[in-house]
Amino acid sequence: MKECENIPNGLNAILYFLYYVYDVNDTETYQKLEAHIKNTYASEKIERFKQAVNWAIDTPEFIFEKQLPRLAKSHEEICVYFNHLKKILDKM
Repeated sequence: MKECENIPNGLNAILYFLYYVYDVNDTETYQKLEAHIKNTYASEKIERFKQAVNWAIDTPEFIFEKQLPRLAKSHEEICVYFNHLKKILDKM
């Protein structure tokens, strides 16, 4: 695992959503998250989320847990979440 200097704008925001994801494999949670993102964020912000999630998927060795220290998710759970989130964001 490694730290990185070129962290994309939007990474902390998409990690913050994880505070509200209790089970990273629960499809109902992602349906709610999709509605929240669509109804809350402008397209420019959603594009930043897309860039951040793509970067996260391409950089799995990054220590995501250090970005939000109180996030009670394992590295593996965070990576699963990113893949689910990518599917949501790709539809927007």
